Amino acid sequence: MIEVFKTSVSKKKEAISVAFEIKTCFPGYIVNFDLYDVDHVLRIENKTGSVLSVSVIKIMKSLSHQCEILE
Repeated sequence: MIEVFKTSVSKKKEAISVAFEIKTCFPGYIVNFDLYDVDHVLRIENKTGSVLSVSVIKIMKSLSHQCEILE
């Protein structure tokens, strides 16, 4: 399953740090950012099941970033 989020992450260094934290909590997730998109898109793929969106949002908030599911 793939989930896409709108975020406040705007710098590559921040994106690397956030991706590391998400992968630490969810090792099976494939995490990438599109910082050139106006929504600073975070895309997460889990090939073995669903993405725990609420947990991802909590991780982002704990790192002082805004995050919401992009419809």
